[in-house]
Amino acid sequence: MECVTMNRIDTESTRIVEVVPAKQQCFSRKDACGFLGVTDSTFGRILEEGNLPTGFTLKDGGRPYWRRASLENFLDKRANRTLKC
Repeated sequence: MECVTMNRIDTESTRIVEVVPAKQQCFSRKDACGFLGVTDSTFGRILEEGNLPTGFTLKDGGRPYWRRASLENFLDKRANRTLKC
């Protein structure tokens, strides 16, 4: 999936208005790290521990992507585990 920000020109005032796309649904490893607020090495450890599913690829041999729902599910589980102390 490609998430693209498009611009359109407001014909009444000659200004460019940014059209914001729907919420991003697929994240590269770098973007997933940013979404979770962790470093690349921490993300790798999360994957190794099995706390997050491995990413999917859009083509054979392609780079992996993670779904927003998987990342949000991981955050929810972490938050619930932290709150139960």
